[in-house]
Formats: sequence, structure tokens, C-alpha cells
Amino acid sequence: MAKALKTAVVAAIAIYIPAAALKLGAQFSVTLFGSTLTGATALAVTTFATTLVSAGIGMLTSKGIEAGTANFGSKFASRSSSAPRQIIYGKTRVGGTILHLETTGTDNFLLHMVVAVAGHEVEAIETVRINDKDLTTTTSTISGSTVHTVTNADFTNTDNDNNFGSGRLVRFTKVLGTDTQSVDGFLDAQLSSIGTNHRFRGIAYVYIQMVFDAEKFGGGLPAVSFIVKGKKVYDPRNSTTAWSDNPALCIRDYLMDTRYGLKATSAEINDSTSAGGFASAANICDQTVTLADSSTETRYTANGFTNMSANGEGIIEALLSSCAGKMSYTNGKFNLFAGAAQTPSLTITDDDLLQPVAISTKPQSGDMYNTVKGIYVDASSDYQGTESPVYQDSTFLAADTPTSESSANYVKTLEVQFPFTTSETMAQRLQRIALNGNRQTTQINLLTTTKFMRLQPNDWVYVTNDRLSYSNKVFEVVSMNLEVVGDDVPTVATRLVLKEIASSIFTFASNAYETGVSEGSTVSTGTYAITAPSSLSATVTTNNSFTINSKNVTLSWTNNTNQVVNGTEVQYKLSSDSTYIDAGIVGRDITKFTLTGLEVAKTYNIRIRHISTFNTYSAFATVNASTGGTAFTNIEDGATAGARVGTNLKAVDGVTNLGAVDVINSQLSLGVSGTTLILNNGGGNTTLGEDNVGFPSGSINKLGGIAAGADVTANNTANDTSNVNGTAASTVKNNAAVGNTSATNFNSFLTDVASTSGSTAIAGNNIKSGSIDGSLISVDNLNLKTQGTSASGTSKSWGSSASDVFIADIGTAAGFYQGFVSLDLTSGSSMAGGQISVRIKEGSTTKADYRFPFTQEFDGGDGLETSDQGELQVSFGYFYSGTSTLSLYVRGDSNGSSSTATVKARVVKFGAEQPNTFTFTDVTGASTGSTNTSNTVTLSGFTGTLVAQLSGHSSATFKVNSGSYTSADKNVTSGDTVNVRLTASANSGTTRSATLVLSGVGDTYSVTTSGTYTPDSGDTFGCFAKNTPIWMSDHSFKNIQDIKVGDVVKSFNIAEGMVENKEVTEVMEMRRDVIYHVKHNKGTLRITDGHPVYVDGKGWCAIDSVKATDIHKTPSQDLLVGDMLKTALGSSEIKSIEKQEEQDVYNINRVADNHNFYAGQVLVHNVELK
Repeated sequence: MAKALKTAVVAAIAIYIPAAALKLGAQFSVTLFGSTLTGATALAVTTFATTLVSAGIGMLTSKGIEAGTANFGSKFASRSSSAPRQIIYGKTRVGGTILHLETTGTDNFLLHMVVAVAGHEVEAIETVRINDKDLTTTTSTISGSTVHTVTNADFTNTDNDNNFGSGRLVRFTKVLGTDTQSVDGFLDAQLSSIGTNHRFRGIAYVYIQMVFDAEKFGGGLPAVSFIVKGKKVYDPRNSTTAWSDNPALCIRDYLMDTRYGLKATSAEINDSTSAGGFASAANICDQTVTLADSSTETRYTANGFTNMSANGEGIIEALLSSCAGKMSYTNGKFNLFAGAAQTPSLTITDDDLLQPVAISTKPQSGDMYNTVKGIYVDASSDYQGTESPVYQDSTFLAADTPTSESSANYVKTLEVQFPFTTSETMAQRLQRIALNGNRQTTQINLLTTTKFMRLQPNDWVYVTNDRLSYSNKVFEVVSMNLEVVGDDVPTVATRLVLKEIASSIFTFASNAYETGVSEGSTVSTGTYAITAPSSLSATVTTNNSFTINSKNVTLSWTNNTNQVVNGTEVQYKLSSDSTYIDAGIVGRDITKFTLTGLEVAKTYNIRIRHISTFNTYSAFATVNASTGGTAFTNIEDGATAGARVGTNLKAVDGVTNLGAVDVINSQLSLGVSGTTLILNNGGGNTTLGEDNVGFPSGSINKLGGIAAGADVTANNTANDTSNVNGTAASTVKNNAAVGNTSATNFNSFLTDVASTSGSTAIAGNNIKSGSIDGSLISVDNLNLKTQGTSASGTSKSWGSSASDVFIADIGTAAGFYQGFVSLDLTSGSSMAGGQISVRIKEGSTTKADYRFPFTQEFDGGDGLETSDQGELQVSFGYFYSGTSTLSLYVRGDSNGSSSTATVKARVVKFGAEQPNTFTFTDVTGASTGSTNTSNTVTLSGFTGTLVAQLSGHSSATFKVNSGSYTSADKNVTSGDTVNVRLTASANSGTTRSATLVLSGVGDTYSVTTSGTYTPDSGDTFGCFAKNTPIWMSDHSFKNIQDIKVGDVVKSFNIAEGMVENKEVTEVMEMRRDVIYHVKHNKGTLRITDGHPVYVDGKGWCAIDSVKATDIHKTPSQDLLVGDMLKTALGSSEIKSIEKQEEQDVYNINRVADNHNFYAGQVLVHNVELK
């Protein structure tokens, strides 16, 4: 390309040589690109028009438009089989080319992407963006590479089992593209298909890993882009190579680059500080200009990208547009003129003219403009193509409008493009230069002496001419040719084409800047976020299909009324589990959902969230539900008929009714073969015929229940119609206890089944007591008996004064005791006082007292009638967390000297899940940085296994029994011991804490260092009192001490004037400081004196403005009574400021981007000001 361009220069210019010049050709020689040209060719080289590489300021040719157009478009990584490498100058946003795309892992959950950013070494890949969100990261070293793990909440999901830890879904490495770079160790280790030979030398690239997540990446391949500081360039002013956005240095780099540039040699570059020199142009570009707000910016910068397949002339054009530049090639060197006024060094007068001056004062029709509109790339709007404010020159418009005509009909707009300009104010200056230059229309053509042969295109020269009334009028050299004049005596002369120019073209007053039209709120509020459902509640009901070990939970909630809500997703899990189960999605108008078949005696975590029509999700609404009931586990050893049974009794498919037998095991079942009843135990069958069970001959009838205390003797032929299903001729024989020939009655059979030995077997291997699997047992009707009371009741008496009468011991150790008591007064007995009490005692201590009033006469008449009440029935329940034996008492008062009643009691003890409370002893006066271990706590009051969870300071750990210290969750049982360990703060007078919790019961262990916290001059100040509410992104409020890194809070973009959601990236440990109460119309802000708050009309203010200014390094004014605080609810006037006592204080050190948040509804600054 470079060779072709240079050849074209020579060929294009040669046609200007008149034939007469051949006579003198041998006297001329010029060195061009390392070759010496003589004669006509050398003469031709001295004529060069600037239009070779620049049609005009900002007025790009098709080549220039093509080379820079990508800067105005969308910039996302894309795949292409033949994409050219990108060239980046300055700092800009690019997409890049996807070099490699692959998925790995189970179900291809992990996406690997290698994206080429530039075809050369770059200074830095400053920012990686996904779906137009700047990524925040933490770094670690993996396989020798620096790996950036993305921490944005948008790309974090702790419910995704494939995450990289802490729910993180994205991580990446960056390689800057040196010619000697080695393979990325992380890439090599993670992606074997790439191999160690793919070093991508000379290519800057990013290797990205993304975990598939339908919630976070539901829209397909994420849109990836980068903010990059591009190529390092050589500066002839100080002989150094470094990154720069100076347009002159970028153009020089492209001219000399031997890989993709024009391959010019250093001898062909004019590096002088004189006009036309690259050093001079670079100095002009580096000048500062003053803006409307008195701030300054660099005069010209070049920030953009092109590609290696773009036309070389087009790339030069695009770069020249960023500095209002022009370029020429004369005397074997490239020259550059940045947009600035020059002081001419030569003057052409009438005495210097060899011919009359030819003048042209009007441009071609349609080339005059009075209005200009620039298109540039706005760095403050994600590097998107943007229009600068349109400028119209009223003087030009008036001159273009005929007399008595409307000027509106003669507005003519010049549109100019600046693909390497990223500042609106810079674009305004450039577009004004283009318009003013367009109005310079006068052009002259003159022949003068060889004295002016040293002028080159773009030089400025004075012209004084009486005929044209010019007196030192400034012109710019458009072209210069040597001509041979005279037929007899040939004379060499200089032909100059000049165009008027003026210093005012490049003058721009600071008050001439115009404010661009803002995009408004549509950009920042274009969110698909929806708020969560509200008023979520859970109601537990019995599952009628599985009455013993199953519960239903019915959820009810209020839907968000937003029309984009498309449905509600329901998830649940056991509180001891880590992974939620998807229960389903219901339609947008549904507000109820029932979870069925949940385990009894368990706590479930339930959450729901809305799904929008844009496939986005709201935050979760959560609720916990405890199903209650008894968890049945097994048949206890030594259990007798009517004794309590453990849990997990399950229905057996296909058996819906078996009389009242009710216990069925997969190894034990009853069957019928003809008229024979078969007992099956999985290892053999035993026939129960009519002679040993009592069925009448020739018939089979279902077996009912054997009543308690039934006297069934060996070979008894008597009928017991109440005991065996009412069958009149039933006989129940001793050998009903199959194989137990020593038994004398049916009770022996029952005793054998319930043997405490756990190994006694019924003959025929039909039932082995102690080997019944409770998980395979189905019970339709379950009779549970108290520990120690008889089914038939016990006679008890009360005296004339109220007294406690012992009934029975009901159990030992922690559990839930549920019972029923009936009192049947004997004839002639009656009770006084209007009530009786059922009491549960631990020794002599009453633990529970259940009082039951009676309104009718309670006496021992002939039963329960309308006139008296002979039997009283009461029920009760009590949770006990101790370890002793509990006893049941009934307290009463006889009307006479004594009253007697038959007392029947049934008490069931269920396992305990709620532990006893425990307490850690806090430490004060600890040494800074010391390791502190808590007192030993013994856990008690529960059965089974619970999960102990530790939270609080990051240094906190705990151990169970003699195990090792850890911060991870641990399973514990009653009787286990625990200790918490905590490292004290490095600051004096500072508290750290950790909380250990199991099943909702816990305590906090705190360690406070000795002394008083005194910050040094480099410390940060500014805090808030405990429980100060912080406004969160979902419009809820969270106490400041509960704020964590990664939380998203409401923040205010002062420049844009809008509320935004921003992530908390750092929080402060608790400290002690004096608090002030700032009372205002909308509440009270509890704050330290050095913390800045925002006041309408004043900006940042603090009670102690000196401290805020000195320590926070930001100008602050005094906060005064009467100031108007900026709050989430509008302005609020300060009524008083009152000093309080020292107390615990907390703060948010840093909020992304805006560095502020709302505390107690007031806009305040974070600690670390940027």
C-alpha cells in the first residue's frame, strides 16, 4: 500500500511538467523514498497538492469514511472467518474478533471465548464490559496468570451449582499483545484444545470463561466489549516511546509502521519544530484550551480505531480530522500542519510578479454553507456516535439570503465527521473550523520568481497587490510548481496557487461553547427490573393422603401490579439443605400455590419471585414454614401394645384397608388363598386356618382389633363378640402365636412380638422383633400410650383442700409432650373451685400448669347429663428442654372430705429440635491483633442433628468438641461443646464480633481492643449510628451495620441529576465515635461531624467542614441550621444539630461510580472520596 501510494504521487504529479522544462531537467535532482530522481521526474516531485490525503477539515472522502466508520457503530465482539486486525490509537471502546469459541463441562455449562482486541501491543485493556455493564473484579493467580473474577451482582448467582465460588459466573485474563509474549498459563490449563503453541504473539486478546445461567445470560451469547488504551507511539520531541493520544504522533506512527502502515523511513519524516514539522504539530495538539466552565482540555486528541485492511489514504484522512490537520510531501519529506494560525515569513508584492494575477472569488455552486453539524464519538456515552450541537453563523446566513427573502429557506448545513474525536467540546471547535474554512473562497494563481520556491503546500504567505487592494492579506499555499518561461532565454519561475486564510478561523472563545441536548432519562431508566411480590405467607395443613408423615404448605401473596409481570416462580428447600427445588411457575394472576407431601417436623425455606415478559426476574420474597407433627422413625425396643411409635411410617402401594391391623411391612403381609389366610414373611409362608384363628368353617372374614385386656385362653371355644370383629363362632387358640408352643394365651403372642431382647423370633420366621423397618410400615390408626400409665385407668383421691395428685411419670429429657387426661368421678364424689389443673413437674418444680374450668356441677352422678357432669376430659401440650424426668399431676379440691376419680392418661413424647439457649462471654481490653478464644459452651435441649452456622467478622472460626477450627457450617448433636475464635482488630478501642446460631438459637461473641481509637492524619472519618437505614436498590431499607460488599444501594448521579442503583464495593469495620443528631423536617440523621452530606444550593457540607476537607480531600462547607438537605423525598430543612455521646458507628467506604448513597433518606458521601 505504501509503495503504491508513493508511486501514485510521482505519476500524478508528472503530468504538470511542460515540455520546455525538459531542457532544464538534467539540472534538477530530488531524493524520494531513498531513490534519486533527476530531470523531469525530479522537477515534478516539487509540486504536491494537499488534497492527496485530505479533502478538507472533517470532509472525508469515501476512503476516509470507510476507514473510520466503525467508530460510530456498535462495538461488540463478533465472529468472522476473515476479519482484519484492529489498529487502536488513543483510548476507545472496541468489540474485537472472537478467535475461539468452545463449551466444556457437564451439559456444556462452561463457555470459553478468546477475543482479539488489537493486532498490536496495547498499553492497557482497562475495562471489560458484558451487556453494556462495566465489570468489577477481584484478582487471583491461577496457573501463573492473573485471573479477574467478576463480582457484579448481574453476573452472580449463588444458586448455580457450577459457579466459580461465591456465586461468580464470569472470569477472564488479559494479554497485551507483545511480539514475545508466552502462552497464557490459565488459558493453556483450562482449554486443552488451544494448546501451548497458540501464543497469539503481536495480538492483544482477552480469554473469558462464562458459566451458563439462564437467569443471567438468558438472551444468548452475551455482548462483550472493551475499553482499551491503544498503541504506544514514538515522540521525536523527547525520543521516547509511550502511549499517547496526540494526533501528530499517531499519524507519524502510521506513516512509519512497517507491519501495516506506509513504511516511511525516518529520513522521510519532517520532525522539526518549524511549521510543517511533526514536533511542531504535536506541540499544537498538546496545547490546552479553556472551556465554558473555566476548566481546560487538550486542544486536539485522537482516540479511535481502524483496521489493517482499510485504505492508507483513508486512515490518514480520519486521523487528520481529529486535529483539523493537513499533510504534504515536499522535498522528500512528509509534513504535517495541525489546525492553528501561522505567522507568514514571506511577502509577495507586485515587484515579485512575472505575470498578472488570476483570481477566483466564488466556489462551485452548492459548496457554500452557513450551518455545520459534526458527528463524533462521545466517550461519556459509551463511545457511541453522537451529533454535536448544530452551529449556525448568522452573518453567513444573512450573506446567503437575498434581499426580502426568508433566511429559513437558505439554511445550508455542512455535515462533517470526526471518527477519532471523543469530546463534545473538541468536536464543536473542529466543526467551527470546518465551517469558517469553507467560507474562505478567494483563490489566486500567480507566477513569481524562484525566491518563493521554498514555499510548500499549507505554508502561509502575505500578498500585497495594488490592483486587488491587498495589503499583507494572508493566503495559504495550495500548490507550488516550477515552470520554464521564455522561448529564447528559458527562465525558471514559481507557479503558486493560493487560497485566502485567516487566523480567526482557529479562534474559539470560551463562551462560544453550546450545551448539547441530553438524552434525558431514557438511557439510565431503561431497565427491565421488576419489584418482588409482597405479603408472602405460609399456612401448614395436614396432607389427607399421608396423614402420619406428610404435610401441605399453602402459600399466599400479593402480586406486583406492573403489566410486564408474566408469572411467579416458586422454590423451596429444607432449612438444612443448600439447594432450592423448583416447585413450578404460575400465571400472572395467580396468588396462591400449595406445596404437597412435605415432611413433618421440618422447617422449610420458601421463596417466590416474579418473571417479566422480558425474561427478567424480581428479587425473592421469602418465608419459612415449620410443618410440625411427629417424625416417626422406628418401633421402640420393649414397646407394648398401645406404646408410642416412632416416625417415618409410610403407605404401602396397593393396600388401602386391612381392618384395624394397620401395620404392614414389605417383608410381612397377610394374603388369602381360597379360604386360607396366609402370613407371608418373605422367607416362607405359614397358613393360619380356621382352627387357629377362629374363623367359622368355610368362611373368611376380615380380622378386627383385639381389645385391650382380652382374656383369650388356649383352645378357648367361647365367643368374644367385641374382640374379634363380632364374629359369633370365633375361637382364638394358643397356637395363634405361631411357633410359640409355650404360650398360654394370646397376650403371649403380643409379648413375643414386642420383646425387649430384639432377637426373639416367632416360629416360622414370620416376625423378628427388633428387625421391623419403620420406613416400610403403614399405619391407618395409631394408638399411642404414655410412659408409665395403664390403659384401664387409676383410682385417685383429693382432699377438701386443693392438692396435687401424682398420676405417672411421662418421660425423660427434652421433647414435646402431648397428652390427654380424663377424670371419671365415682358416685357421690364432687369437685369444687370451678376448675381442675393438669400439671407437669420436674421433681417438685411445676414446669407447666393447664387449668380447665367447669361451669356445670362436676360430680359423680350417673354420667354426663344436662344436670351434672361426671367425667371431665382435657388435653395439653408442653415443650421441655431439660434432661430430667417429668411427672404428671392433677390438682383438685373436693367438695367433701374426699373425692375419688378414675384417671386415664395418654402422653406422647416427640423429639426436640429447639436447643437450649447458650451464652458466650465477651472480651474487653484485648491486645490489638491478638487471637481470642471464647468460653466453652455445651449444646443441649434437642434430639437428632442440627447445623451450627457462624457469621460475622472474616477472621472468626469455631470448633466442635476437639475438632479443628473452621468457618464452615458443622453438624452438631446434643452434648457437643463449641468454642468461637476471633482475631482482635489492629486498631485500639475497636470491636469485632461473630455470631454462632443453630436452629434459631444463638449468641454473639465480641472482642474489643483496649484503649481509645484515635485515627491518624491519613485515616478516613465519617460514620453513622447503628441501625441507620440505607435505601436499597429494591426500594427497601437495610440497617447500615448489615450492609455487605456486593449489596446494591440507591445512589445519585449528580452530573445527570438522577437516582441510580450502584454496588457497594467496601464497608468499614465498627468503630466508636461521637454522634450528632441532625434533626430536619423529614427525620433525624445520626452522623459524625466529619461526614459530608449534600445540601441543595451548597453542595457537600459537614458539621466540621475543615475535617471533611482535610481528611476527605474534598471541598466542604459548614453544615448549618436552615440548610436544605437533599433527601430521597425532596429537600428537607435542618431544624437543629445536637451533639450526643460516643457510640458504635458504621459506614460504607465505597459505592461504585457515584460514591454516594442515602442514609436515613439523606444523600451522603461514601468514606473514600474519588
